[in-house]
Amino acid sequence: MDDETISELDEAIRFDPTNATAYNDRGVTYSEQGEYDRAIADYNEAIRFDPGLAVAYINRGEAYINRGYAHGHKGEYDSIADYDKAIADLNEALRLNPHYALAYNNRGRAYINRGYAHRHKGEYDSIADYDKAIADLNEALRLNPHYALAYNNRGNAYRQKGEYDQAIANYDEALQLDPQYAKAYRNRGRAYSDKGDYDQAIADYDNTVRLCPNYETEFVDSNFRNGRGITPAEAGRAIELLNSVIGYPSSPKSASDYYYYGVRALFRNYRHYARRYFEIALKLGYEDQAKIKKHLENLKNRR
Repeated sequence: MDDETISELDEAIRFDPTNATAYNDRGVTYSEQGEYDRAIADYNEAIRFDPGLAVAYINRGEAYINRGYAHGHKGEYDSIADYDKAIADLNEALRLNPHYALAYNNRGRAYINRGYAHRHKGEYDSIADYDKAIADLNEALRLNPHYALAYNNRGNAYRQKGEYDQAIANYDEALQLDPQYAKAYRNRGRAYSDKGDYDQAIADYDNTVRLCPNYETEFVDSNFRNGRGITPAEAGRAIELLNSVIGYPSSPKSASDYYYYGVRALFRNYRHYARRYFEIALKLGYEDQAKIKKHLENLKNRR
């Protein structure tokens, strides 16, 4: 479908090489495919032909954020320049439309990522960037009080500041608005882990792997870890948390033992063992059989 969409937009641009909307829409399609350089090139053209197109600035800013995050986590280049470009684009979008909640949300994301990148390099105290992010996300939520993504991002800003209770309260709001929001469960699990509440952390990690599309691959496969989500170190830490919470048995005996053996296998991406342990837990009468059946059903579609 994406290739078909791009072909249609190619044709629209051939028919009218000054069609800013077509360039913007093709940029969105490239961005969804992770082709951020091509997306940015299209947004450049959209802005060249229509400098007042606020959404193109928002989309280009988001592409800079996503490119900086993906490449920065792989150690391929310094991502701070991309976050600076994103902030500049979102400043312009808000100049054009001061009531754009999405622009405030995305600028908040850019400040969070820039603060983290500077802190990781040991360059300066990143609290100022987190405070700027919180201010932007406050405004996004004033404009749209039902904005689950903004609550999640504000939670991330508070978590980076070490204000874990505030972070958890924001993740709670995000999940109240969207109970299927896997990343909010993951982030709340991290906050609980950071404050030492491992029981709650494991419960949230479990919900994360239950809700992630195409089963737990989104949570554990190398593409997700390297480009967009949990790191190998965090996966290992999650396993350590499982061990510490349940006193990981050397040989499973109960339905609960086998269930957590299955969860542990998920973090290792051991599909065969995960299936085997879940099936045994099911036969032994694990209390939440619907959850295990969902795991087993999703395993069929696992990449």
